[in-house]
Amino acid sequence: PVYYIKAAVSSVTVSPSTGALYPGQSLQLEATISGSGFFDQDVVWSITGNTSNKTKISRSGILTLDASETAGGTITVKATSVADTTKYGTSDI
Repeated sequence: PVYYIKAAVSSVTVSPSTGALYPGQSLQLEATISGSGFFDQDVVWSITGNTSNKTKISRSGILTLDASETAGGTITVKATSVADTTKYGTSDI
């Protein structure tokens, strides 16, 4: 008999979970996906709270604040699982 294991993502964790950056600086973030079975380990990165449209996060999780970034507060980085888009983790920078 052939047994199929249902793949399921249980959580996404972003590290570091908090951090501080100044305009013009970059920070590498890592996403860890936990679950059971075989599933896509990729995440889609996004950011909110930035004031400059030149503040970016790369596909590999490198957050770069534009030199003109004036958020002055929290920029939230979100990593959403490709395998289960209802599962995500965040980091407040």
